[in-house]
Amino acid sequence: MLSVIDATKRFGEHTALSGVSLEIGAATTTALIGPSGCGKSTLLRLMIGLIKPDAGRVEFDGVNLAQADLVSMRRRFGYAIQSGGLFPHMTARRNVQIPAVRAGRSKGDLNDRVAALAAMMHMPQDALDRYPAELSGGQRQRVALMRALVLDPEVLLLDEPLGALDPLIRAELQTELKELFAELGKTVILVTHDLAEAAYLATDDIVLLKAGQIEQRGPFAAIRDEPKSDFVKAFVEAQMLRVGALTGNRTGGRS
Repeated sequence: MLSVIDATKRFGEHTALSGVSLEIGAATTTALIGPSGCGKSTLLRLMIGLIKPDAGRVEFDGVNLAQADLVSMRRRFGYAIQSGGLFPHMTARRNVQIPAVRAGRSKGDLNDRVAALAAMMHMPQDALDRYPAELSGGQRQRVALMRALVLDPEVLLLDEPLGALDPLIRAELQTELKELFAELGKTVILVTHDLAEAAYLATDDIVLLKAGQIEQRGPFAAIRDEPKSDFVKAFVEAQMLRVGALTGNRTGGRS
């Protein structure tokens, strides 16, 4: 469904991605993980066409993004970032509606869609008429996720969506997201620096990056038990206590 083919991206003298190739299948959940500066957010931004590769290409549904109508193409994607990226001068409701308004959806359809999304995301209806500054961190992130879903996209791209939340709210939203992914059956690509989160939300497909290249890809168990390099081994060992606490308590996996 989504293909990155030998993509390289540079920012000045810094090479953020170097010859990366990656295939993402339909109705799968994939986590892009690695240390800060490894290129995972850059890779996600290439996938949605926010930036273009300096070499190589990105294809969605067989179409090269460099040759596509990006406005129409992006309506097939939902995108949410850390801290939500909400417009502070608009209510939560208006923030959610923005993509649909720009796509020409009717007010009646929008009201029904927003109400359904609020129920799905456990968002109180009365909170939708508050401004972002009047919402909790968890509520702001729920609004951002609702906005990403308002057009019922085929692909959901999430860039550290829970990174700014306190641990209790983050754990609650992780549980809700896992249930949501299973319910909706969409293609989901999640960026996180947290292996525990990746193991919980994308157990079967984790892509570990290092210095702009893919170091290892596979299910969590393979990355944990069969690291392909000293870097992978060290990265996993540094986070295993958190992985055990999250996956062991919630899914019965070993710690």
